[in-house]
Amino acid sequence: MLPDDIRVLRLEEAAADFHARFSARSKSYLYSVITSPLILPTKRLYHTHFPGNFDVALMNDAISLLIGEHDFSSFEAAGSRDLKIIGGRGAVREIYSARVSPSADEQGFSVSVHGNGFLRHMVRNIVGSLVDVGIAKITIDNFAEILYARKRSAAGATAPACGLFLQKVFY
Repeated sequence: MLPDDIRVLRLEEAAADFHARFSARSKSYLYSVITSPLILPTKRLYHTHFPGNFDVALMNDAISLLIGEHDFSSFEAAGSRDLKIIGGRGAVREIYSARVSPSADEQGFSVSVHGNGFLRHMVRNIVGSLVDVGIAKITIDNFAEILYARKRSAAGATAPACGLFLQKVFY
């Protein structure tokens, strides 16, 4: 009864009050980028294409600034949350780990982020700013300024949706 692109690997009974979104303790995302001059048609749906040379070490230095608890307003999309609500956690999230890794074939890199929650387009907006770091359009200090600005207009462009995968939800 499921479409061809969904597979059930395991099944277990959940509590009556279980909610797939609100019961999650943390999530892990992976964003995949191809940097070669051309992208194969077979990869275009599952990777973003940013051709060029990227300084992965510099990008790792920048993304490490996100580890810990921060207000991620600079990386949230419009409509991510109701800004009129007072209280709650707002745009504050905790990132447990974040890393930029070169691909095995050296044709790109991937960005992995694990945290206790994510705002709408947060990972894609982080990647957009990391790309700017990787091509030396902005510095690591500029990346830190983006984080602490708490304004979406301070950050880079939103990276395309293709390439973003929810790897795992931890309950």
